[in-house]
Amino acid sequence: MTDDPLDPLLPELTWRQDISPEEQARLRAWLAAHPEAQADWEAEASLNEALDRLPDVPVATNFTARVLQTVERETQRQERGRASIWRRWGWRWLPKAAVAALVLGGGFRL
Repeated sequence: MTDDPLDPLLPELTWRQDISPEEQARLRAWLAAHPEAQADWEAEASLNEALDRLPDVPVATNFTARVLQTVERETQRQERGRASIWRRWGWRWLPKAAVAALVLGGGFRL
């Protein structure tokens, strides 16, 4: 990883539609100084051009509500999964631990 401040900005510059002449000059200078990044730059640019050619897909009016409901269901499912693991572990070992404690406690009293 380099300490060059333009390195992480390189993909962002390709995503934006309006690159200023100053940014273009900085980018050309950076690419001249880092020829190994030229292939990555070209791949990013090609990908962005292909994405720009894709048509916009209409989104359902309740899209956000559906996404939030899905997130909520997934969160509840994960919480139930954690709780069921605790219950399975606790209910499986708790009676055995209680019997063992009684046996050990009774054995030390005698």
